[in-house]
Amino acid sequence: LHSFPTRRSSDLNASNASGFYDANLGSEPNWQTQLNSVGTQSAVATGAIMESISWHLLEPVTTSLISSALGSNTTRKVASLCSDGSAALIYIPENNSTTIDMSAFTGPNVLVDWLDPITQAVTSDSTYSASGTQVITHPGNNSESDTDWIMRLRSV
Repeated sequence: LHSFPTRRSSDLNASNASGFYDANLGSEPNWQTQLNSVGTQSAVATGAIMESISWHLLEPVTTSLISSALGSNTTRKVASLCSDGSAALIYIPENNSTTIDMSAFTGPNVLVDWLDPITQAVTSDSTYSASGTQVITHPGNNSESDTDWIMRLRSV
């Protein structure tokens, strides 16, 4: 038989199931309280968003889909397009309009909606022709009063 060392609880004082924490902030969070955290809600929302499209076909794109300014660093827009032109997801971190090349989609139309990255709530869906470019207006603050959203575009 192999013997494995056991850890004392004092050896684990800097980490927990949700990662590292600052002992100066109070008591260590437990897994039950983390189930309703913003991070957990965001992970659940991401799963639901990915299930709404053919996520296995997503490929990173940026300049071939977004023709407006991309931003930089933490304000950079990031896009993925399904290889068959059926859908795309674009992370939009700031409150500004985005110009999209609609000819990237198989169409004949493209349904555009905005997904709150925390709650997955859908807001302001619109349908556009799958040709030319289209300026899409940012919906404003999300449920956490931040400006980041996920733009979902689907061929219909």
